[in-house]
Amino acid sequence: MQNQTCELFGNFSTGFVFLQSFQSQFCFVNQPNATLGSTTLTTMASSMVTSVQASIYSRWNSTGITVANGNGNTSVLNPYGVFVDDQYNIYIAEKGNSRVSIWPPNPNGLASAAIFKTASGQLNAPPSLYVDSNTGDIYVADESNHRVVRFPNGSTIGRNVTSFLLNTSPTVSGIYLDPNGTIFITDTGGNRIYNWFTNHSAVGGNGAGANTNQLNSPKRFFIDKNYTFYVVDSTNNRVQRWLRGATSGDTVAGGYGSGTNASQLNGPLAVVVDSQGNVLVCDSTNNRVQMWRPGWTLGITVAGNANGSAGSGSIGLNAPKGIAIDKSDNFYVVDTNNLRIQKFSIL
Repeated sequence: MQNQTCELFGNFSTGFVFLQSFQSQFCFVNQPNATLGSTTLTTMASSMVTSVQASIYSRWNSTGITVANGNGNTSVLNPYGVFVDDQYNIYIAEKGNSRVSIWPPNPNGLASAAIFKTASGQLNAPPSLYVDSNTGDIYVADESNHRVVRFPNGSTIGRNVTSFLLNTSPTVSGIYLDPNGTIFITDTGGNRIYNWFTNHSAVGGNGAGANTNQLNSPKRFFIDKNYTFYVVDSTNNRVQRWLRGATSGDTVAGGYGSGTNASQLNGPLAVVVDSQGNVLVCDSTNNRVQMWRPGWTLGITVAGNANGSAGSGSIGLNAPKGIAIDKSDNFYVVDTNNLRIQKFSIL
């Protein structure tokens, strides 16, 4: 522990509430009587700590920059998933438009026009994509067609990626490649993440539930350089971490029910992990992005409004659906209802 802060609340009955979080200790002496119960005080204390820690630990500018914009027109941009390559090109899965588009980086910080769009009729409502940094090939979770489609670098025509599940209709709602190039897929209905080629469950697959070896309606996920999976366990409102070869996971974000408190998530959909191991969660129904540092039980809001309210300005978000992170640790949010991609720059 680095420090301890105690504050005396006068005119309250004897007792204390001890709140420990984030490398600090906050001791609230003389717990209030029935007029202000311990639950209320603890909530107030948690909010205060969260606010203080947000100012200390956030690594990003809280004001977003629009780097891709539909300008109110879904035919221009209808974003759902996002990926950023090593050249800072922005790849967007446009689920509503059944296509993938590429938007180049713009040094003046303004949104530019798309420079690439997949051909018509190639995809059907794709929610997620991944780009191979070595080849530039785009891998797309073609959800409504129950398949994975690969677009070779520069090609608008995709090719099916064959799997063990040929001639079946597998669930394909999220996609990520591990450092060896193995394709992993979210099977939301099967409550698992599985190997596309072998059908082996890498995470979950033990029925719907909230035990450490279970998931409940998982969405998208992230794989780090150590082959560790970070999975958005949406109905459980948490993010589960599964080490390579593990048969169960541990909770690294959320897990305290649905809500807007610092410890909670509400309908999370996507996750990334930065170079320092911080977990950033697209907390969709709360219209925000929450960050958990390693070992934290409370998150802090790094994008959007902490109270969960929607917005459309440079700070607000409205039903964000996806998140990506680049090699410099800038992160990008699919601000779905505002028809744009917001970039939050590293400080």
